[in-house]
Amino acid sequence: MERFINFSAGHAISLLLSSLIAVGVFGCYCPGVTIEKGEMVYVPEGDFVMGRTDYGDDLSFGNSEEIPRHIVSLSSYQIGKYLVTNAQFVEALNWALCKGYLVSSSGGGVTNGDVYTYGKAIFQVIESNDVLRKISFNGRFFAVESPGGISRENHPLVGVSWYGAAAFCNWASEAHGFVPCYDLNTWQLLTPLPDGYRLPTEAEWERAAAWDDNLQKHWIYGYMGDEFDEMRCSCNMGLAYNPLQLYEMPYTTPVGYYNGANGTVDSPSPVGCYDMSGNVGQWCHDWFGRYDEFSNVDPFGPSSGFRHCSRGGSWADGYMMCRTASRIGTMAGGGMGLRIARHVTQ
Repeated sequence: MERFINFSAGHAISLLLSSLIAVGVFGCYCPGVTIEKGEMVYVPEGDFVMGRTDYGDDLSFGNSEEIPRHIVSLSSYQIGKYLVTNAQFVEALNWALCKGYLVSSSGGGVTNGDVYTYGKAIFQVIESNDVLRKISFNGRFFAVESPGGISRENHPLVGVSWYGAAAFCNWASEAHGFVPCYDLNTWQLLTPLPDGYRLPTEAEWERAAAWDDNLQKHWIYGYMGDEFDEMRCSCNMGLAYNPLQLYEMPYTTPVGYYNGANGTVDSPSPVGCYDMSGNVGQWCHDWFGRYDEFSNVDPFGPSSGFRHCSRGGSWADGYMMCRTASRIGTMAGGGMGLRIARHVTQ
């Protein structure tokens, strides 16, 4: 089974020690990123119809960017079963800090506020007026905050920029011994595609969220449902949904929360991914553009643009934005997280 970077609260002590090592308290050794088994889903090659349906995807609300429906051919790939967590991103940040990849907005040492790599802002560390992000920096290492004593380690990362999401993919690849997919000097994918992690394309995301293995059925929501059900995803009827009754935003749920083990209905996507509808918005690789602007065979979107594509909706979004066909273009990372993909065969 494919291995994937996976972190949990049980890694807190080792995370702290590795962070101290990373910044030179015990030496100059840069620790690797914790690796565990099992968190990638294999999706076989095939053709599917991309775009909104004529039923359920209410046309009075659906936007014109969701059409025309068109057939897309995809090669086999792997996609993350879960969203990347705060704990995962923290360990990757500490690893990147050790490697000397991170700087402040001024180009100097990392401080609270925006963190940069290769000239791009990737994440904003907690500041006094920030209630959205849950990652802090104490001058030596990054850590996940747990306001009110409620652990946010296994909650999805929130507030990462597209560049931070792409950088995470490269860091995870390098730490795992894969060849990174992005040239961080240009932020372009390398060709031919290496074996490392990258962001899923829009087409890969929609296929994994909406379509059964036989590619005959399109589900409107990413939990194999055609009707909105707030008990199966962290989004709501236009209101910020807070199933755990958290006292502070973001009102996310732990990744995989809707797996049937928390008084919930087991709600995976057709290929077995969780949180394809709701929790946090998810960056895709693609620049945002019309469907008729790019190829229908393994499409990677337009070659340039001003906004990148976001999919899935979030805890703060209404149900229409949590549909599998919903797509928006955004430059901001405020409510954004990610899941990863790999271009491999089984």
